[in-house]
Amino acid sequence: MSLSADLQAALDKLDDSFQVHNCEAVAAQVSEAVTILREMVPRIATMERALNTLVDRSTPKSSVFVSSGRKPRQSLLG
Repeated sequence: MSLSADLQAALDKLDDSFQVHNCEAVAAQVSEAVTILREMVPRIATMERALNTLVDRSTPKSSVFVSSGRKPRQSLLG
């Protein structure tokens, strides 16, 4: 599956879980959705690095994709 399809599937599971009135069923569905999201985080980070690499190769400007907690890279050209 694609990254967006995986994310949509996880969000759909969360949406469906709120229609269930059994707390244990909700907990199981939320747990499954969280597991899917945890598996996607490394894929998102890999895509971010790839996009930053492409941006760095195409322009001397600082990165346009910045994760929280990181400062943007400074351009050596000013």
